[in-house]
Amino acid sequence: MNIEVKELTMKLFAIKKSVFLSLFLSLGAQASDITEIINISSLVSNDRQNITIIANSKVQKGLVCDGLKYTTEIENPSIYMQVGEVFGRMDGIFLYPKFSNKVFKKDDLKKQLMTINAQSNDQLIIRSMHMDLKGMSCRKANFNDYCQLAQKDQHEKLSLGLLGIHYKKSSCKTLARKLKRKKRLNLNTSHISDFRFLKYLRHVRSVSVRDTFKDRSGYLKQQNRIRVRGDLTQQDNMLHMSVFEIIEKFGEPIKSQLEKFVY
Repeated sequence: MNIEVKELTMKLFAIKKSVFLSLFLSLGAQASDITEIINISSLVSNDRQNITIIANSKVQKGLVCDGLKYTTEIENPSIYMQVGEVFGRMDGIFLYPKFSNKVFKKDDLKKQLMTINAQSNDQLIIRSMHMDLKGMSCRKANFNDYCQLAQKDQHEKLSLGLLGIHYKKSSCKTLARKLKRKKRLNLNTSHISDFRFLKYLRHVRSVSVRDTFKDRSGYLKQQNRIRVRGDLTQQDNMLHMSVFEIIEKFGEPIKSQLEKFVY
């Protein structure tokens, strides 16, 4: 009896947490609450000439975060003293869902410090860096966010480029507008083999494909129709083909068209 009560309590807690996070993201997570849904930190390089912002999502949704402010103290190592401050802001931080195990990393300040050092007699370095999360906010990512902002691997980029070719669109913005209200995608003969972008097309319910692809284990698969449930929150890769296989199979014309797609 006690075990059943404990299990019921845990289920109710999970539901409550899920509802809280959904409401939280629909309204836009802000201020001190931001650490409820993301991990974020900074790292100063060994030569103290650069900083890296590192972040990842704690929830099973793709996120876009804006308004990260930070202050970097600049030191003159020859006199061991702080000689100035550099203020920065970072927007458009795209975070993959938690289950993807992908971490956002972006270097910043290196160019600014190079400019400062070019005007100084001494080689200045970064003394410390402080982040201000008070004005930071996050929201659920849409397809255009994913297309423009995500730090995508080569397979994701390839599929988005092929999607653009298939719908005769040459940029993320125009492609997102084309796909905005589609519930069914006909991707026959599109040669697309990586469908992670479907997580950000939440209104799509079915996708038709009539191509043979290699999956990650190397076996050939014939897939005629993909049934989409929800926003594919627990499916990272569905089918897979490498960039080199695509280029080798379909030649230079495809390659030249892909190069024209604007992310």
